[in-house]
Amino acid sequence: MYRLIFVLLLGGILTSCDNFLTRYSISDVPASSFPSSESDAQSIITGMYDAIQNALETNYFYWGDMRSDVIERNGTNGDIHLLFNTLSPSHATANWNNLYKVILSANIAIKYIPNLEGDENNKNRMLAEAYTARAWMYFYAVRVWGRVPLILEPYENKEGQKLYYPREDLSVIYGQIESDLKEAIRLFGIQKPVSCYEFSRGMASAVLTDFYMWINDYPKAIETSEFFINKSTNSYGYAKGNDWKNIFVDPKNSDENIYVLYWDYASDNTHEIIKQIGGGKSNNAQIKISKRVWDKFIQRKNWDKRFALSLDTVNYFELYDEKSLDESAYSSFAKLETNYCAKWLTLDSEGKYPRIDGTKADYKIPMYRYTGIMLLRAEALARRNEGNDLQNAISIVNDVRNRFEGAPLLSGNETQTDVINLIEEERILELWGEGTRWFDLVRTGRAKSVMDDVFINDRDIPEGFGDEQYILWPIHQSAFSANPELVGDQNPGYVEG
Repeated sequence: MYRLIFVLLLGGILTSCDNFLTRYSISDVPASSFPSSESDAQSIITGMYDAIQNALETNYFYWGDMRSDVIERNGTNGDIHLLFNTLSPSHATANWNNLYKVILSANIAIKYIPNLEGDENNKNRMLAEAYTARAWMYFYAVRVWGRVPLILEPYENKEGQKLYYPREDLSVIYGQIESDLKEAIRLFGIQKPVSCYEFSRGMASAVLTDFYMWINDYPKAIETSEFFINKSTNSYGYAKGNDWKNIFVDPKNSDENIYVLYWDYASDNTHEIIKQIGGGKSNNAQIKISKRVWDKFIQRKNWDKRFALSLDTVNYFELYDEKSLDESAYSSFAKLETNYCAKWLTLDSEGKYPRIDGTKADYKIPMYRYTGIMLLRAEALARRNEGNDLQNAISIVNDVRNRFEGAPLLSGNETQTDVINLIEEERILELWGEGTRWFDLVRTGRAKSVMDDVFINDRDIPEGFGDEQYILWPIHQSAFSANPELVGDQNPGYVEG
């Protein structure tokens, strides 16, 4: 019964313009519908994970990779507004509703769980999950839109309760993200991860490390990421050689995975992201790997297994002699029907990557994993560059490369600039298609300069990326009719409706 009430509560909040800030539509839901038992609370946490799926199903890719230099359109496919920086307030990616659905669930859990009867360890775990979720959703929000409404309480139909929220200052939101994640880490305590499909202390530590990198606080990023090198706290590790593939096809048995978004077609329906990366049975790949990334892989073709494990080079080798796999081979590969990302696919009995029926696709998408966080740690060390920092950063890069036999290791004589550039390259090749590249460009202040180069030289757009104000997404037009506190506060360069 409680599960049904909670679903109706969420549904009611998102009627009308489907905006979280339209709250009058649940005026008939009493406060007694909120959790009164531990099982009620677990239902909220379960609903929260469902909401995270919906929030990030495709947006992790649209927000994190689609506007970057690591992908290109596949023919005339692909969303031209994302690829050519012509976003508008009506574009689906500009809608923050699903993030606020997660935040709503977290707010209910955070307020009510502490006063419930039940096992303290279990309550602490659920609270930690809620704090992690709320912080993570706000972290996504500020990276996409900048300032957003900061809502920290559930709607309880109380007289005088605040109904509408303006956009909050970034410093306040940043403080809340940091506070929530530190509280999550405290509440998780020494509990080991239950599953890579559930939040853990590792997940909270990973998001907090990522957050500190976003605000360029390298000492705190180094301090937080100590969790992942401390033998008494860390349970993660590098996936080596062919085991690298298990990160994506058998994630629960890979030490790499910190948190994985699991999309099960049986309960979650079709997974739209396969239409973008081209894993569907029909020839509908929306995007392809950029020549810039292809060329980086080509330079490593003799040792970097991620090349063949990320892309369908098997089909290429059947049509072209492997010796022709040089920098000029990109145009031939790009014409193949199988030029899609094969990270999430396994070879069939014929040794080929089969396309998947989009209506029957189980996808397990790593959101945070060990190598990604260790490369952030390496970057923080290299940018701080005090004492042995640079050598420690070089050691991490060598650990990442040493997973593959024959990999050339850094000598230790590299400059700070060399090391930072090499770390960037490792992140590109390691995390291609996993929703990180755009955020890396933005946080390092290089989004415009890099994308100007791409637009002018690769896409024949002389004006380049455009004004830096367009790095932020527009706020969706529906938000302004739903929340009067937002009127007049659209991101610069965009209209409100």
